[in-house]
Amino acid sequence: MSNGNYQGSASSRTSVGVTVSYYCYSGYYFNGTHPDITCLGNGTWSRPSGTCDVIDCGPPPAVPGGNVTYPSTEYYSTGTVKCNTGFNLVVNGYTQLYSSGTITCLSSGEWSAPPECTRVDCGIAPILPNAQIPARSNHYYQQTVTYDCNHGFYPKRNMSVITCLASGEWSTLPYCLSKLWAH
Repeated sequence: MSNGNYQGSASSRTSVGVTVSYYCYSGYYFNGTHPDITCLGNGTWSRPSGTCDVIDCGPPPAVPGGNVTYPSTEYYSTGTVKCNTGFNLVVNGYTQLYSSGTITCLSSGEWSAPPECTRVDCGIAPILPNAQIPARSNHYYQQTVTYDCNHGFYPKRNMSVITCLASGEWSTLPYCLSKLWAH
């Protein structure tokens, strides 16, 4: 039987009626009804009623914030997890410097645990002189913060909004100018 072997005593001097069992190699499963063969009275072996077929994991799990590409779903195939713009690759709880990771179809018929794609965190918006402090919480990719200049000040070039960028940095910070200097 291809992709498998037998266990037990099967040699040229095996007695009639002796039974040995076939097992499938790692990554294969027995697809049939009976993996045993028996030494027959005519000096030949019976045939196992089945085959060792490759394990198929099916499509890999979806990864929020990323996508998975895979050439095959069979045993030992690997898929690539690539995070979307604005997301960081996290493997075993650690943010990685690269943007893609892998998953593998295991002999159990399951995919290995995929890496995560977590939204880029720009942290708390910076405090600006002469401006009201925005909400003091973390902000994530594409989120915006609007600053209000204090009484007697106005935003330079009418810029009062910053955006969390895919790099984890904030867009250009606004600046509040004194109305006394506007004349």
